[in-house]
Amino acid sequence: MRESVDDMNQNQQGAHVNLIYAEALEAFESIRRSYKIKGVYSHEETGILKSYERDKDVASWLKLHKVQWNEFQSNGVVRGRKNRQRWGVGWTEFMERPLDKPEV
Repeated sequence: MRESVDDMNQNQQGAHVNLIYAEALEAFESIRRSYKIKGVYSHEETGILKSYERDKDVASWLKLHKVQWNEFQSNGVVRGRKNRQRWGVGWTEFMERPLDKPEV
């Protein structure tokens, strides 16, 4: 990852990417001390209880600091389902959608 970030920094005009080695809340707090965070963009985490608990803590921190969190589904997993009825249909629909083409 370090080489990729170094390459991006060499090719950016007027922008710089920093790497922060810390737990999520420590990283956000460190960034907040120097910058106004307007929004956070990430994929929806689908993992174990520890990552779910971290996401809840991050959501609370972002809400407290009035930061908009934009999460995007990255796979066929749908969070918050009460059961698996029609799960296969939803997975197929998600996988067959056209790819997003964001403006960068």
